[in-house]
Formats: sequence, structure tokens, C-alpha cells
Amino acid sequence: MATMAAPEEDRSDEDRIIEVLIIEGQNRQYEDTDFMPVKPSLYLSEKHVPDYDIDVPYIVWCRPSQIYENPSYFTAMIPQVPYCAAMGSLPDQVFLGVLMAVSSYQRQDLVSNIFASRPEDFNTYGVYTCRFYVEGSWVDVITDTSIPCLRDQNTGAFTHAYGFSPNDGEMWISLAEKAYAKAVGCYESLQKVKVREVLMHLNGGRMQQMRM
Repeated sequence: MATMAAPEEDRSDEDRIIEVLIIEGQNRQYEDTDFMPVKPSLYLSEKHVPDYDIDVPYIVWCRPSQIYENPSYFTAMIPQVPYCAAMGSLPDQVFLGVLMAVSSYQRQDLVSNIFASRPEDFNTYGVYTCRFYVEGSWVDVITDTSIPCLRDQNTGAFTHAYGFSPNDGEMWISLAEKAYAKAVGCYESLQKVKVREVLMHLNGGRMQQMRM
């Protein structure tokens, strides 16, 4: 018996992207043409590399499977392995700090609410969706899973250029950072965001419920 398609109103934009990838049958992952792996996605000016990346030879955009053997959204599922974040060359400590504050809120799982995708889609199809609360409603930001990385000249291994989780294989920090970078224009813009606005965008306006 054939599986009935979901009603049109129940299908998300990410669902439509995945359907196209399946129909094309080219065994490729999604490529976000609105936020491509090029300098304008990294920097405010293509002609000016900011000081924090001035000594970086070049940025390589990698899929999660190129960075880790078994990438997943979250690996911090046991008490002794807490959510944590590490900063790369990009000074986006405000964004990462608020992300950690949101992840530590015990009354509600605010982190999972940010991700609006099925857990397997980012590995299988190279696409994911983050939601941010903007002007009274949740806004979906859909992008691909290519992440700015550095390549070790000796081993050839890829490591995160910017924010990441120290937990092996865990991708949610880097993916949330990329989606937010797309929302604000580029990665460089992340160093200029304010605590209040990021907190509002990430927790749905429930700022009064959290104690920073």
C-alpha cells in the first residue's frame, strides 16, 4: 500500500528541499545558494579580512562527515557530559555565551526548540533548519551543513575554524552558529551582536524566566 503524502500545509520548506534532492536522485547534499561557501558569507567585506583571521592561510568549508566519523546534533545525553562550547578564531563570545545560558536552562529544553529538523536529515541530505524568535514570531532559517574549517597541513584533518563543541562528533554549536550567521548576514557580524537581542532570538522572548 502506497504511503500517503503529507498535506501541503504540513510540509516545511526543508521537506520540499529534500523532496527535490530525492527526485533528482543524484546522491548529492543540499547547497544553500543564499549562503554559499565564499568570503561574503564569512566577512563584511570581501576585500578585507578581519584581524582575527589575518593569520589563517585559508578557510575550507566541510560537511560534518568530513570532520567527524559519526557526527550528530547532540552527544551530551548523559549527566557527566555537559553541553559546552569552544571558541575558534572568531570572537563571538556573546553568541556562544548566550547559547550556553540557554542550554543550561533546566525548566525547559530550549536548545531542542531551536532546531526544527529531523535529527537524521542534516547527515543524509545536508540540510537543517533553525528557528529564531523575531518580532513576536518564530522565523525558520534553512541552510546547508558546510562549516568553515581549517586543514592540518601535516595530517590533512579538518577542524572547526569558529565555534564548536569539544564533545567529539557533536555539531549543534557549529550548526546553530552558521544559521545565526546567515540570519545576521555573515560570520563576522556575530562579533557585534548584543546579549539582549541574542537571548530574545534564542529563547522565544522568555527573558524574564532566565537568570543570567
